[in-house]
Amino acid sequence: MIDAHRSLIQSIKQQAELAQDFVQQVRRHLHTNPELSFEEKETSAFIASKLDLLGIDYTDHIGGYGIRALVKGTGSGFRTTSASSFEAASACAALRADMDALPINEKTGLDFASQKPGIMHACGHDMHSSMLLGAAKILQELRHLFAGTIMLVFQPAEEKVPGGAKTMLDDGLFDTRVPDSIVGQHINPQLEAGLVGFCSGLFMASVDDYKITIKGKGGHGASPHLCVDPVFVAAQVITACQSFVSRRSNPLQPNVLTFGKVLADGAFNIIPDEVYLECTFRTFNEAWRQEIAHELPRCIKQLCQALGANAEVELLNGYPAVFNHLELTEKMRAKAVDFLGAQRVVDLPAVMWAEDFAYYGTQTKACFYNIGTANQAKGWTSPLHSPTMIPDESVLTDGVGLLAWLGLSQLEL
Repeated sequence: MIDAHRSLIQSIKQQAELAQDFVQQVRRHLHTNPELSFEEKETSAFIASKLDLLGIDYTDHIGGYGIRALVKGTGSGFRTTSASSFEAASACAALRADMDALPINEKTGLDFASQKPGIMHACGHDMHSSMLLGAAKILQELRHLFAGTIMLVFQPAEEKVPGGAKTMLDDGLFDTRVPDSIVGQHINPQLEAGLVGFCSGLFMASVDDYKITIKGKGGHGASPHLCVDPVFVAAQVITACQSFVSRRSNPLQPNVLTFGKVLADGAFNIIPDEVYLECTFRTFNEAWRQEIAHELPRCIKQLCQALGANAEVELLNGYPAVFNHLELTEKMRAKAVDFLGAQRVVDLPAVMWAEDFAYYGTQTKACFYNIGTANQAKGWTSPLHSPTMIPDESVLTDGVGLLAWLGLSQLEL
């Protein structure tokens, strides 16, 4: 069985090399033609055209522009357990990639930079989708070597609440078959190219966003006593909310509240009528998340009222925390070692980023891992969501092969 696995790994690596140009061309096309969340019409059509070319069955327009494709094995399987051939044939594993871009004006200077002003693949979703298409090509080529089904999920709108994972699930993504497990990958420009990283258990935080409008009474800046200054009130709200979170939460419990937008349309000597704020709250504790969702708006409204203003607070329910199934993640980590070697597989700490991949983990066993794309020598170290973020394309071949291998390895569970 060990020899069979080594032979399969070698076959996957050979196919990954053969798919290199295909994957790079797909990636560069997607990078040049980015689309925002829930607007991925052309992206979805392009991916569907490649699936047609590969002869892979799919269903599109799931939860928006999402695609579910199925690669069905025609072999007898390579399971290491004593499962019957019927069980092997009925096994189903899933791989997921997201497709949407961000509202960022690209400043990379790449020959294939975005042709759409103000829109950029600054989170690597072009890399994710191209690698999943590459893995699809490999799995289709090698389908005679395995039994069972690999489900390929091309997901829209990871970057925008309610998230494409939720809309696809709500629209029946898993209605005909819930996969036995699902694996997803994300590029990490803080991790050196050539490395992959895993984190068992809680990996990424939950996220909820808040829109706050503070209404006061505007007037002349020289006469604040005749006004209700919403700028002053907003300053108190920001400070009070930070104090509220730090004083109410268990200090051993990670959480963060960040205000990222404050808009006050006044002037040097003009007190505006209202101020608009946006903030994000992240944690790993679901009970604390729900408590904040109830208590934070109450705190804001009561403080504003005490200062003579009124507040409107809108909660945008985001994503739950990403939990990597312990057994599955350790299995996938071990399989990555088999494929890449122990020196290229590292352990990652939990982070306060958020991902709607978390929703899949509420339906089945899930594992979300990172693939490094940083290149220190070339200066490609800008973070995700940066206008200068450039992932090292040299990772595409190994990334495609590893994704295909982890898809097949799930069928062994």
